[in-house]
Amino acid sequence: MRKNPYVALILGWVVPGAGHMYLGQVKRGLLFFVLLVGAFVVGIAIGGYDDVVFPEPSTNAPENDITSQVMYRIIPIVQAMEGAAAFVSAKAATAAEPDNKYLGDYDIGVLYTCVAGLMNVVVMLDAFCLAAARGKEKSG
Repeated sequence: MRKNPYVALILGWVVPGAGHMYLGQVKRGLLFFVLLVGAFVVGIAIGGYDDVVFPEPSTNAPENDITSQVMYRIIPIVQAMEGAAAFVSAKAATAAEPDNKYLGDYDIGVLYTCVAGLMNVVVMLDAFCLAAARGKEKSG
């Protein structure tokens, strides 16, 4: 049965590895889930829930230097690529939004959460390409 590559992509974003499970690669999907969510949870454990922050649109980035401005806008987008875990973590954050903490004491926690998000993009694209290739094999 032909699987929709876009469904695999979206499932892989919502829950890391779910796109592969949708394609019938359950062991591979579970491996990706454990690795990606594990890396994300380690990042949260190192830096705390306030590592994952989605600034309000009205919030301005710190104006002290260009690096802070770029990081203030890019880090939440990269973390959001982890899917549901990022949004749950952001909701669970009890601390107020940090003042330019991205370059501060908990860099390693932010790094882990960002790497997990970027790795999930690769896993999502893998699921998409697998589904698209299977569709071409069956139709061609």
